[in-house]
Amino acid sequence: MTIKKETIKSVFPIILLVLAIIIFVQSLRNARKVEPVISEVDLMVELSERYNWLNTIQKVKGIVKEPLTKMIDDAESEGLCLVVTSGYRTAEQQIKIQEEYGDLAETTEGSEHRTGMAVDLTACPMLDGKRNDDIERLELKKPFNELPEYFWLRQNAIKYGFTQTYENEPWHWLFNEVIPTVNPKRDPLTYIRWKGQQEGYDDYTISKFIRLARAESFEDLDQYAKNPNSTAKGIYQFIDSTWRQYCLENGNVYDFVDNIDCFYKILATDGYPKGLSHWSESLSVAGLN
Repeated sequence: MTIKKETIKSVFPIILLVLAIIIFVQSLRNARKVEPVISEVDLMVELSERYNWLNTIQKVKGIVKEPLTKMIDDAESEGLCLVVTSGYRTAEQQIKIQEEYGDLAETTEGSEHRTGMAVDLTACPMLDGKRNDDIERLELKKPFNELPEYFWLRQNAIKYGFTQTYENEPWHWLFNEVIPTVNPKRDPLTYIRWKGQQEGYDDYTISKFIRLARAESFEDLDQYAKNPNSTAKGIYQFIDSTWRQYCLENGNVYDFVDNIDCFYKILATDGYPKGLSHWSESLSVAGLN
């Protein structure tokens, strides 16, 4: 049986079309699911008008919104008025601030506002227990760190997970999560803060201890950090002689609880801030000089 050339010519385009469809369907089956690209802006949420300074629109990271607004609400219930003047900043916004303020402003890479985890706060006028921008509050002409709102933050902000991270910026507060009372030993950051509270330090001083630890064992507080050029090791990089002098013989320098306990023991023995002299080289790195 012979097939006519005309028949082949008429069927050939159909065969090619079928093959093309098969290849296309197979490629769909084999294609990997492409995850949508989520920008840093997508992770931010807007604060409602009550919490924003005047006519601005402020954003923070999603996990920050609830504790921040609760903190402001609780302050208001005690007759104090707080409002957010600055939250998340884009790279472009931070560059403009740096151009305006020069060395007084953080770089784009170093600004905590870029993370959406930090806010600048200020006080606001009140009437009948509620914020009211239509009235004048003469007290607001004073620096923020002389106002009752600031003193309230120093005593209470840490309960909501916020700490003041710069001594010369009383308005700047960073969210680090609320300290759990059930398991304060869950991670190094939580334990430094919890132990500091037990030792009677305020939240600002504790934030210094956290910055020092990060200067010693990196930003992620690596409990297994080891200096290749010395015997220094652990969260606070104790050298062997210091560990033997101050800490329990059965303590483990690589255990972050033992390491942090030893840090606070040195402060209790030598006094604060004198005890920090053991970390003299890192104080400048942590911006604590």
